[in-house]
Amino acid sequence: MTLGKRIKEVRGKVARPAFAASFGLSRNTIQRYETDEGPPDTNFVIALCEKYKIRVEWLLFGEEPKYLGEPPKVPLAELDRSILTDAIEALEFALQEKGRKIEAATKAEIITELYLLMSEEEQSDNKSNIAKILRLVA
Repeated sequence: MTLGKRIKEVRGKVARPAFAASFGLSRNTIQRYETDEGPPDTNFVIALCEKYKIRVEWLLFGEEPKYLGEPPKVPLAELDRSILTDAIEALEFALQEKGRKIEAATKAEIITELYLLMSEEEQSDNKSNIAKILRLVA
C-alpha cells in the first residue's frame, strides 16, 4: 500500500474538502497526496498522526502497528514461550519489588517491548536497556 492510499484510509468516509479544511489545506492538495502525485509536507504528516493517533512509521512506510500505543503484532507461532515467560517474570518482579500496579494494557505493551529486546540476537547490548526499562516502570 502506498503512502497516498494510507492517507486515504485515514480519511475514511470524511469528504475530501472537509478533511482538507481540517488541516488548512485545499481539496486538490489532499487529492495530490492521496494519488501519490506529490509527497505531503512534514507539518501535515505530524498533524495527521497526532489527530488520528497513528504512528508516523505506519503512515510513511506501512510498518505495523498502525496506532500509537498498539503493541507490534507477532504471530503466535513465532513466539518463544521461554523468552515471553522471562519478560513477564522480570516485569512482575520489578513491580512487586516496588509495590506498584499498572493497567493491563500498559503491562502488555511493556512485556512486548521486553520480549522484543530479549529475543534479539545481540542480547548482551540489550541487558542494560532491559534494566533501564524495568527501573523506569518500577
